[in-house]
Amino acid sequence: MQNCIKPEHIANALRMKRTLHHGSFLILEGPHDVLVFSELIDHESCRMEIGYGKHNVVEAIRLLNRSHFHGALAIVDSDFRNIQFDGIDEPNLLFTDDHDIECTMLRSTALERVLTEFGVPERIEAFANQHGGLVGYAMAKGATALGHLLLVSLNNDYGLVFDNLSFSKFVDSSKLQISITEMLTEVRNKSQKHSLDWDAIEQHVTMACRAGHDPWQVCSGHHLIDILSLAFRHTFAAHKGNEVAPELLAKCLRLAYHTPQFVGTSLHKAILAWEAANPPVSWRFKRYHSWALQTIPFTGFCL
Repeated sequence: MQNCIKPEHIANALRMKRTLHHGSFLILEGPHDVLVFSELIDHESCRMEIGYGKHNVVEAIRLLNRSHFHGALAIVDSDFRNIQFDGIDEPNLLFTDDHDIECTMLRSTALERVLTEFGVPERIEAFANQHGGLVGYAMAKGATALGHLLLVSLNNDYGLVFDNLSFSKFVDSSKLQISITEMLTEVRNKSQKHSLDWDAIEQHVTMACRAGHDPWQVCSGHHLIDILSLAFRHTFAAHKGNEVAPELLAKCLRLAYHTPQFVGTSLHKAILAWEAANPPVSWRFKRYHSWALQTIPFTGFCL
């Protein structure tokens, strides 16, 4: 059913809803994004709409812009936009600071709360000391090879499969670093793309890893959560797989991610700028004093 959703359907749905709702509309890629932003908006003033994919969201806001629809904002994942420009430039369209919203949560204090909940303090401290105290960044840096392989696949239309990978086959559970050779073997077998020049692919990925790109722009947050699940089974603790399943950890990250953490993002600043340029749109967010974290009434898209 979701595969049948087209950008025209989303744009028309908002036009019909405008007769009943005079506030703002926020178009997001998927249900998980809605769960994140549902903690940040006033639902009386803002209505969220699921686009079921980045392409749908971008094209829907493009259609709404052409018809001069007022009060709709779309937010999508940056993906690799900050490494190579994707050519997408549309009014009323904003992008996440990092590769995706999961990366933004993982680089926030939400990760610390999840580590505290599921990890053994001594193990986490030992890992942190080994990596300069930056657990999240160490995880992301160790996983950049997978992100670069995904980018190679997209750029060359290889159609490689990255779902349901067995991360234990190519991630060093003690260092949380990827073996490029073993990663390529796992992806090649999953994808059944044995005819590709895998030696050339390995060389390309190895060189890309040496380029020093920001890991938070390279890595998929979904993959990092899979690695975090592996870490809670071997590195940070010794949980059973079902106790720290990626779906559960993603949920815990969403629950631990709140408005004060969102305030420091560039996306938050861009939202405020969008709101200022689009009066009298009212989102009625909560606002937090950075020095006291006290909630005060605020009319605006965000804090």
